[in-house]
Amino acid sequence: MESIRILQDIFERLYAVAIPMRDFLEDELPHVSKNWWYDCVESSLSHDSDYLYTDSSKDNLDDVDIYFLTKILLKYWEALRQKSPNSGLYTREHKENFRKLQELRNKIAHPEHRHYTDTEYWQAIKTIDTAAHFFGYSIKDLLHEIHQQEKAKILGIIQQKVLAPAIACETLDPDIKKSVVDTLDRLRKKSTAREIVDFFNDALDAKRGKVVYAALKSNGLTGFEDIKSLVLDCYYGFE
Repeated sequence: MESIRILQDIFERLYAVAIPMRDFLEDELPHVSKNWWYDCVESSLSHDSDYLYTDSSKDNLDDVDIYFLTKILLKYWEALRQKSPNSGLYTREHKENFRKLQELRNKIAHPEHRHYTDTEYWQAIKTIDTAAHFFGYSIKDLLHEIHQQEKAKILGIIQQKVLAPAIACETLDPDIKKSVVDTLDRLRKKSTAREIVDFFNDALDAKRGKVVYAALKSNGLTGFEDIKSLVLDCYYGFE
């Protein structure tokens, strides 16, 4: 497996496991301190040279990187264990695994210019999977949920900007309408948002696509090509 693909795969998994970690800390830290945001979050991160948190009005961890989430979790590990009805979950093995997770995040954020071995890759996968299980999830399920959410957002844009206006247009040729519907149906069958994005990157120059686009534009409608930048912004999180 190429190093760039390994980095992408591991980074996506780190992104996924950070979601239940944020939820867990937001649920459990209030049991450690009523003023948990200041006592547990700001006090842990405000003096970190790599992290400056300035929005004191914020009370969730949405923008906190997994490295710092793990730092908070490890710092309050014992306090969380004492307050938890499931204290047996806080094993030495799990704590060591979260240390490995923090180290892994640093390696991925600052990759070396070298090839990664299969052993290194599978060790990273095991570390992330173990962390996910601590929160009661599997990485497979987390990734599937993320992909479906991304896919739904992009399909919603296509539905609103291209399909609905095309169907409602009385002057648009029925054959062109059918092509638009068929295209959206094919996109719905894609497994991930990435596959839909690939369509916008690779499939819009086909002969039939150009015919459909010309017909849409001649009726004052928006074509798939016109929303490409909007779709990419949605996928890459720039919207």
